[in-house]
Amino acid sequence: MENKINTETLNRLIALYRNDAGALEAITDALDSFEKYHQAIYKLENQRRLYTQGAMSPETYRVLIPELDVIRTRNHNEVISQVSMLNRLAEKNSLSPFYDGIVSKEPPIRTHIADAVLAFVRQVIADRITGGR
Repeated sequence: MENKINTETLNRLIALYRNDAGALEAITDALDSFEKYHQAIYKLENQRRLYTQGAMSPETYRVLIPELDVIRTRNHNEVISQVSMLNRLAEKNSLSPFYDGIVSKEPPIRTHIADAVLAFVRQVIADRITGGR
């Protein structure tokens, strides 16, 4: 079974905390971390493409790619922490989990979380015209 982000839980959390600026900021910061992770992957992979197409020297590659990979990993770890926080917030409010899988930084679980988060980001972009309707 593929794990997913529960958008109904997200919507209910937002509705529950609509008058709590601090909680809403925590929720939006968590959601923003998803895009930061996506962007880190995108930047890393584009730089790898430059290298494989001969547009980057091996010396630059040896310095740049590890730095970008550290950023990607840091953002991935932040996503996992944020998903955990959203799950705790959902549990506190007797809601279904925000993420319906196991939350762990251990492989392969961390990859499952990343896949769910990236699918959520893709869906947000796809829904931009209709607002998810």
